[in-house]
Amino acid sequence: MQVAAWVSGSTAYGWLLIKVLWVAPQMRRQGLGRALVADAFRRARELGCHSAWLDTSDKDAKQFYVALGFEVFGSLRNQADQAPPGHQRWFLKCLIP
Repeated sequence: MQVAAWVSGSTAYGWLLIKVLWVAPQMRRQGLGRALVADAFRRARELGCHSAWLDTSDKDAKQFYVALGFEVFGSLRNQADQAPPGHQRWFLKCLIP
């Protein structure tokens, strides 16, 4: 049996932290990621959460999350002399609908 997709997270102080969202490459663009986030939101609401946050260094993932209603609230970017040069990580948040 192969895993097609999964989401992992934790909750604290009214916030859901999405730690990992992964969809197998051959299964992408079929709504699995969106469905997993929706389910994570549902479960987090049941636990009393009002908002969610995450971080990513993948530009495509950032666009995916923004399309789901997340907004960037911070970022970290390596300087030219730091390895790997140009690496950036975005921090995103949203209210749980």
